[in-house]
Amino acid sequence: MPSIEECIKAKAVGEDATISPEKAAKAAKEYRDQVGKVQDQYGLTRAEAERTIGERFLELADSHGRSNRYKQSLKITPNQFGFKIVLDYQGDKGEPLGIWFEKSTIAHFVRSRDPEGYLSWIENGHRFFSKENFVEGIKKMNIVHDSIESGIPLFKAKLKKQVEAFMESLNVRSN
Repeated sequence: MPSIEECIKAKAVGEDATISPEKAAKAAKEYRDQVGKVQDQYGLTRAEAERTIGERFLELADSHGRSNRYKQSLKITPNQFGFKIVLDYQGDKGEPLGIWFEKSTIAHFVRSRDPEGYLSWIENGHRFFSKENFVEGIKKMNIVHDSIESGIPLFKAKLKKQVEAFMESLNVRSN
């Protein structure tokens, strides 16, 4: 079966580059099989990113005492360049809590938005209420940054093994 390059070259020099319907059907099936393998591999790669970087994120979040909601807020989604990793942790009013925990905040007063309302929080297993409170600020945690920094080498090693196995399944040899 002629390759695409051979067909283009043959057309350029005026040769007949057509193939029989049987060969075309066989080539289409082989192509679909290879695309299926690539799609399967992509799913495995995403899962591997979630296992390596995601598991490291969970370990670090646990070590910093973060809530389950915080731990469930890491999103690893594919894009055209690889993966987008986002900490989508927000407050009830859309406050960017994830950024605050990652980057820190300065000491400041916190007041209830409702003049008749109260602040409420849990600390050491006890619930507290207050009209206003001075908070020391959130200390920089770098959980996402450190998860990526420590998870990427492991991800790359596993990805390399997956790519080598994938290429072997297609009978492609690398140098």
